[in-house]
Amino acid sequence: MATVSLTLSQAFDLALSAYQARKLVESEQLCRQILAADPGCLAVLNLLAVVHASLGRNDLALACCDRALSLRPDFAEALNNRGERASKSEALR
Repeated sequence: MATVSLTLSQAFDLALSAYQARKLVESEQLCRQILAADPGCLAVLNLLAVVHASLGRNDLALACCDRALSLRPDFAEALNNRGERASKSEALR
């Protein structure tokens, strides 16, 4: 069996495509693999937050947003997603 190597950018594109195709588990797995290689990848942390939110995992989504914001406090996408997740969490209480 041949081994396929992808750049992190290519892997992110696959993760995003999987998310857009509603293949959430596949997208999550790809995000985790990318983060294993590059733990500080903000775009992947944000995508993983969105994937978790889509799966109803608000606590994990918030944790991904918080991790991204700890690396870059002005990361607009993570700030927005965190606000949405926090609102959902409050509504559930």
